Amino acid sequence: MFAEVECTFALRRTFFDFGEFNRLRPKQLYRAAIGLAAWWQAEGTANDIIAGINGVLVNGTSFTAGYVGQAFSFNGVNQYITNSPPGLTNIQNSYTMEFWARPGQGRASTPESTGNIDGTSNQRYAIYPNNGKFGPAGSGVSVGSNGVSVFESGSAYLPSLLVYDTPITNWTHIAVVYSNQQPSLYLNGALVRVGLTSTRASYPSTCLGEAGFGFGYYADCWMKCRFTIGRFRPRKSPRFITQATPENVRLRPHRTSSFNRRTKQWLWGARRLFQSRREGASR
Repeated sequence: MFAEVECTFALRRTFFDFGEFNRLRPKQLYRAAIGLAAWWQAEGTANDIIAGINGVLVNGTSFTAGYVGQAFSFNGVNQYITNSPPGLTNIQNSYTMEFWARPGQGRASTPESTGNIDGTSNQRYAIYPNNGKFGPAGSGVSVGSNGVSVFESGSAYLPSLLVYDTPITNWTHIAVVYSNQQPSLYLNGALVRVGLTSTRASYPSTCLGEAGFGFGYYADCWMKCRFTIGRFRPRKSPRFITQATPENVRLRPHRTSSFNRRTKQWLWGARRLFQSRREGASR
């Protein structure tokens, strides 16, 4: 089985990918995240178009057709993408990692804990948790056809702070939300699990699909992954999805309330002007 991925990181500033408007179906607009910090679009390259953290395709990692545009393709055996740095250590404790996934193989379900070493085998790391050694731990996400697990990695430290077992058989939007060192999991915009509060500071890792350690390579498809600083709120978050399947997705551009007010005022004025001119012409 092969995998697709497109990845994005965010840092409190607004970014619009106008190329997305051209790739979406009519009346479907892409709502950009607030504060993107890095974005691997997977459009024929592993380059990050925001921060320049350009990835390296390892062992034949390639591209395939994604739900929107292209996506990375992993074989689930030995393929992955490395990045330098392997983690964004300037983003800690409160952030969001979100992406689309369509896994083709299951991952090992492990017990939730804050201090075990459980993530060393049979995982499907969509985002591989970087070993932070004795400092802040790198966080990552394992996604299989049987559920999602969130791991942190450090010296003698690789616990799964959040484990949610559920069938994932179609394209699914996954958001792992850290708030004050505690991860929560959203599937297709719905909160499904709150994990344990970590005893260590953590940051999002940047290696995709694994990192060559043999702890578990991601298999089948995933795309459009991004990280955001701050708390994730489904009502205000980038709306990747509103239904369970991508065929029903309605993507909308982000607009501020002041923009909406100005737009409504302009439309109201234009309507009044049109009406007055039409009335004048009929006299």
